[in-house]
Amino acid sequence: MENINPDLFEPYDRLVSIKIEDEEFQVPENNSILRAFQYVGLNLTHAKLCWNQECENCLFAYTDDKNKEIKRALACQQKTFDGMVITQMPEGIRLRW
Repeated sequence: MENINPDLFEPYDRLVSIKIEDEEFQVPENNSILRAFQYVGLNLTHAKLCWNQECENCLFAYTDDKNKEIKRALACQQKTFDGMVITQMPEGIRLRW
């Protein structure tokens, strides 16, 4: 978490494990996926995001390590949880450019 204002994050007690493009990351619990992306240093400047559930540009797909059913959610609203596997990133957000 380099150069990120800690006040951006909701309070959390621990980090949880999520996978993005088969790479595992430790991110704060009780925070949105967009905040988790910031925490791990993803560049969000290429994405057109409203951060408040209006534009739906942050739609992504995920599963968990127990139930392999693919679910879709808005990254500005969906909270992180241990074992989350992100299977499709929101448009304009990439782990590697």
